[in-house]
Amino acid sequence: MSNYDGNVDFNYEDIDLDNVNQSQLPNNVPFDDSETQDVGGLYNAQVEVNENVEVNVSCTKKSRGPNIIHWGEDGVRERIKWDKFGAPLWPRKKCAQFSNFIGSLAADGGFYPINISDWRHLKSESHKRAWERVKGTIDWADPHTASRRSAIKSYVFKRLQDRWKHHKSQLKQKYWLPNQGKPERFNCNLELVDQIQWKEFVQYLDEEDTQTKAAINVSNRSQRIMHHSTGTRTFPAVVHEWQVENGVEEQPDRWEIFKLTHSKKGCKDQYVDDASTKAVMEYEHAEEERKKLNIEITPQVREDIYAEVLGVEKRNIVRGLGAGVKWRDVPYIHTEKRAVSKTVEALQAKFEEQRLEAARLRSEAEREKVEAAKREERIRSELAEREKKMVEEMEKFKRDQMRIMEDNLKMVEQRAVLRMGQWMKEAGFSGIDTASQAFVEQITQATSTQPQSNIPVIPTPSMQHGYRPEMPRTLTN
Repeated sequence: MSNYDGNVDFNYEDIDLDNVNQSQLPNNVPFDDSETQDVGGLYNAQVEVNENVEVNVSCTKKSRGPNIIHWGEDGVRERIKWDKFGAPLWPRKKCAQFSNFIGSLAADGGFYPINISDWRHLKSESHKRAWERVKGTIDWADPHTASRRSAIKSYVFKRLQDRWKHHKSQLKQKYWLPNQGKPERFNCNLELVDQIQWKEFVQYLDEEDTQTKAAINVSNRSQRIMHHSTGTRTFPAVVHEWQVENGVEEQPDRWEIFKLTHSKKGCKDQYVDDASTKAVMEYEHAEEERKKLNIEITPQVREDIYAEVLGVEKRNIVRGLGAGVKWRDVPYIHTEKRAVSKTVEALQAKFEEQRLEAARLRSEAEREKVEAAKREERIRSELAEREKKMVEEMEKFKRDQMRIMEDNLKMVEQRAVLRMGQWMKEAGFSGIDTASQAFVEQITQATSTQPQSNIPVIPTPSMQHGYRPEMPRTLTN
């Protein structure tokens, strides 16, 4: 079987798609058709094959043939409502027509040949031509549609990948499995299938490695015991119809969507299989147990119970919300912990620990800086207060000393006056009242105007106060 050469690798960056492929999926993981069954309507019901059952090709029911595509007939550009992830919502008939159109496009070997083993190996030119075909059928004049152009593009390629895988699976089950090991397996009378592509596809299916992977996929597929009841409608379309019917604008959470998409038609409390019924019972029991413990049933708690009952999400795929939804779009989601994820998680935990430690050190440094600034301000304030107090004390001390000096000076002056009076009396001066106030004031004034000296100054009394004796003249011969 021809796979691809070095010049046909498809690069999603060329058409600005967000994770259109599932490159992280291992080859032994089966495709999980979680939304539609045979959207293109190209085949009979799937033939179950196992070791204990022989397939009777002659008894297969006659097919009604491929659906007639009504989407975009006669060049009409269709207008429908889309959700934020690019999935069609309303009206229901147009949404079904769009799904049929995507299925037929994926089954067209001119766009997506079946002799390519991996979606990632398809030519980018095929994707570009397919998108131009889809884009030409949509009315982009509608502002609502135009605003979701990128999301619609991403959704379309996810659905094309889904339908292309489904198309190859149906061809294998109808034309290869019944004739495995026989020359007739190279004959495929379906007009949509290119015979050269079919022969190369058969050669690929005959390879031992391919059959080993197929056996693993069959085993994994057989473990699926839970099914939905939405038919060709997408999960977002079912939710939208429920919102319209009940006049509710807020979207229900994942558990309510699970019950909507797994209940029987017209029976709200009855579910399509035992596995779905058991899951509902387990969820309700877990919710009641939490209520008994006085635990508030918040959206986070509901997600916890969802993961407890249905398991964690894997491979960046979110169950129950339709194509295009990623882990980052669902709050409180529980995801798988792979070996690489655990390593990354350990590194992230270590980095987070270091980040928190660095933040703590920065916080302590900032706190120390603030406290140092406060201490510095407090010291400055205390120093200023002490300086002010010291200046006031010095001023007070100076005033006290001046007062003491003045008092002492007055005392010295009084004593000096008294002593001067005594000297004058001893010297024989009379007629001077040394105790009179006028005399004291005169002496005080004289001492205050004369320069200070260690020698006491004895003023000469005025002659008006008494007689001044004269020295006796020496008698001459």
